Amino acid sequence: MIQLRRSTHTDNAQLARLRRRFFEENHMFTEEEQRLFEEQTRAFLAEHLDDTLISWHAEKDNQLVAVAFLEIAERLPHPERKHGRTGTILNVYTEQEYRNQGIAGKLVQQLLDEAVKLQLDKVELLATALGYPVYKKLGFSEFSLSDKSMVKKLG
Repeated sequence: MIQLRRSTHTDNAQLARLRRRFFEENHMFTEEEQRLFEEQTRAFLAEHLDDTLISWHAEKDNQLVAVAFLEIAERLPHPERKHGRTGTILNVYTEQEYRNQGIAGKLVQQLLDEAVKLQLDKVELLATALGYPVYKKLGFSEFSLSDKSMVKKLG
């Protein structure tokens, strides 16, 4: 049975592995670059998880099978930013055998719920071809047609 939960520091190694898998599928890596990237991700998670970075994941038998990250930023005052905080959803990834089960959408919805609680003004993302329909279904809209940038205004 697949379970969803907010990630903690005990998940850092598996979160870094899934993030590496996301980039393997979407970019080219040498073996050495993969190892270094995973190390850098673990170090970043150790410093920022539960501070300016939130992660939700899906797991089965204590193995992470999907992940989504929300990076939080303080922003300069602006008439459209009531609270001065925005979020960016990053690296939504589901292992191939668990795709098309609605897992990614549920993880992103958890991040959106967190964003509302944290009073973020909006959440942005850059959609991959696989993710685009998921984000449209969750209410994101395009703000740049050239690169599939999407946004969802909150509150």
